[in-house]
Amino acid sequence: MLPEFRRGPISHLQRIRKYQREKAIRSLELSRLPKGLNFRYPLCIQMELFPIESFDTLNSAIARLFRDRSSLGGRRELIRSTSPSLFAGGCVHAGVLVRDSKPHFVPTATVKNLPPEVEYIVVDVYKALPSAFVACFCTFLNDRATVNLHEVMNRTYLPAARFDRWVPFGPLGPGFSETPADLVREESVLEELLRVRISLEDVIGRYFQGYFLGQGERQTARLPAIERFDLVGVPSEGEEFRWSWGAPLRLDHGTITFDGYRENKQIFIFSSEGHCRLPVAHRLIVFHDATEDPRAQDELLHSPADGLVGTIIQDIATLELLKQIMRAVEALRVRIYRRLAGGSLLMGFHEDIRLHRHLQKESLLLNRLALELAQGEKLYGSGPCPLASFQPIHKKRKRDLGKEFSEGIHFQLETISQHVEFVTKSFSDYVATRNMGLMYRLTVVATLATILALIIATWSWITAAFHRLMNFFGS
Repeated sequence: MLPEFRRGPISHLQRIRKYQREKAIRSLELSRLPKGLNFRYPLCIQMELFPIESFDTLNSAIARLFRDRSSLGGRRELIRSTSPSLFAGGCVHAGVLVRDSKPHFVPTATVKNLPPEVEYIVVDVYKALPSAFVACFCTFLNDRATVNLHEVMNRTYLPAARFDRWVPFGPLGPGFSETPADLVREESVLEELLRVRISLEDVIGRYFQGYFLGQGERQTARLPAIERFDLVGVPSEGEEFRWSWGAPLRLDHGTITFDGYRENKQIFIFSSEGHCRLPVAHRLIVFHDATEDPRAQDELLHSPADGLVGTIIQDIATLELLKQIMRAVEALRVRIYRRLAGGSLLMGFHEDIRLHRHLQKESLLLNRLALELAQGEKLYGSGPCPLASFQPIHKKRKRDLGKEFSEGIHFQLETISQHVEFVTKSFSDYVATRNMGLMYRLTVVATLATILALIIATWSWITAAFHRLMNFFGS
């Protein structure tokens, strides 16, 4: 709104803004979808874990939501009947959460305050481990989710400037820094995806409060998730993954190539932290021909009978459980090491008891998981894995998606187990040393108390003897 200055501080700021606008225009041009390419965001899959301690919570949630007793409803009783079993395996279709009654879905539960982007939510339950069920929530999204995402992607974003001092120039050099417009766009797009996930968690959490929703803060996503994107009319093979428009979605060439696994027209991409502070979900890209209607495959690709999705969500839930245990062990390890490094042996008994209880809880979860995974490998290890058909896109990677999950789970399990074992031994040695010191001090105190009690008990005799002795010497 100001006239163009030729010199001075205002002129300098105007030049900065001019360059930022030029970068914003280039960023917008690169982010546009190529002509003939159609992009959809139709599905978000989220997982909640219910360990054996929370089986009653899962049963109560399903019974409260889906009250009908149809033939499908009877299958839900399998959760209660199979929960004590020492073996994993099996899937139960619990029901569908809908905004309005849908007669072709059985059974259904009406939830009036579903987010506006939601068409319906399919709830399936898998017994992933002998001591854990995984509830899978397949949220089918309407066109509003895609439209909102397109709007966020197609906005003009200026670079975010941060001024380090009042005068952003001078003999000390530039007094400001900036985040490129591309990264500002990426953060905005990921925030929109995160907003949808959190709104879904708010609905799910009102009925299904399991292990993952009990961790972390409500303002961020807590459930592990897979976001599916449909692509219709993808460019030729030579340009397939060099998508400048896909960078804000974390679908850039580097991410897809390094973290992606392909099987025909599907690509699974592991979640990566990258340079953004926001949590990113796993990705599933589904390619469609230009003449193909992607909506026709929505239910087919993600039905409970499809072993692909069932296997993926169980592996993801196991990995996320290990990550949660790792975070808890990391925090406990710091507290315990600080406790071992200083402080009096006679202080902090209650703190030691709390630390020991927390350590035992995480150790129990970890050891139980290790036992059940080993048992499962003995029983099912020789069978074909549904994920083996997903081959790595990166040429130097040799393991298929199934082996990648397996190796990742075993690496996490071994790493955490070693640290838990070391911390437990160190803390046990500390507690034993402290107890020895305490027993020594208690022994000394008890001895002194015994002597004092004898003195008090014989005090009258000692006093009389002393008087007689004094009288004898006095005479």
